[in-house]
Amino acid sequence: MAIVDFLRHGYGRFDGNGVIGPACWAHSDLLWVHSGRITLLIDDAPAESLQRGQGVLIQPNTPFRGQAVSNTVRASIQHFQISPDVDAGVLPEPLRRQQNVPPGYSRYEATDADDVDDMIDEAMRLAAMPMSAMVSALRIAQLTLILGKLALAKELQPGHGPHRDRLEALLRSIREHPNRKWTLQQMSEHMGTSASHFRAVFRDQLGVSPGQFQQHVRMTEAARLLCETDEPIKSIAGQLGYFDLSHFYRQFQAIHAQTPSIYRNTMRPDA
Repeated sequence: MAIVDFLRHGYGRFDGNGVIGPACWAHSDLLWVHSGRITLLIDDAPAESLQRGQGVLIQPNTPFRGQAVSNTVRASIQHFQISPDVDAGVLPEPLRRQQNVPPGYSRYEATDADDVDDMIDEAMRLAAMPMSAMVSALRIAQLTLILGKLALAKELQPGHGPHRDRLEALLRSIREHPNRKWTLQQMSEHMGTSASHFRAVFRDQLGVSPGQFQQHVRMTEAARLLCETDEPIKSIAGQLGYFDLSHFYRQFQAIHAQTPSIYRNTMRPDA
């Protein structure tokens, strides 16, 4: 069983009229800018502007499109897929983070652009060699090195610690007040960052979108109220900000795979 399936790897050059996508791959795509500038629209996030020494790792099943905004651009792509069946315990940490990930993306910025360029050059040289067990092992090692270096550079960026503290405070507030519906703008302002950066950081840390996290918190609270109180389901829905009962039912079933009434009867046979 292959740990990593390596798909298309290559460099591309295009002028100011160059268009990227639209595309939506079933695999991961590391897009890195070596010269020039591009803009990307990834899923429904605000536009990302990327220049030399910057790139994005686009997760599987994430739609994106973009365009060059400088006269010439040189960029590289590395398409790969971590096997979902490999025991995560045997994977190096940089690869483990990319196994069975939800749609989304991460933005990276190199502390040393030349260093990243050299690592990608080596990955491309390996990709051009005839495949063998040794070449496959070297390609996996090189991908691990690239992803690890980019992740470490991100973690060592100034302000990473405070961002983490603010994120933990935000998560605590969401859990303590599940009836409050935070907008993406409100959460990013709380973090002191842009909406696009906040969304990327949130997915990196929790593996879900901010909206999905809020839904999970509200449905966890709904389950607690169903089990611990005799309040009518409509009242519980209202407490959590759901005034469309059918919408509440759909959201609850999406998390707990049962309707609220069946869940209550299952968890509390005497209810």
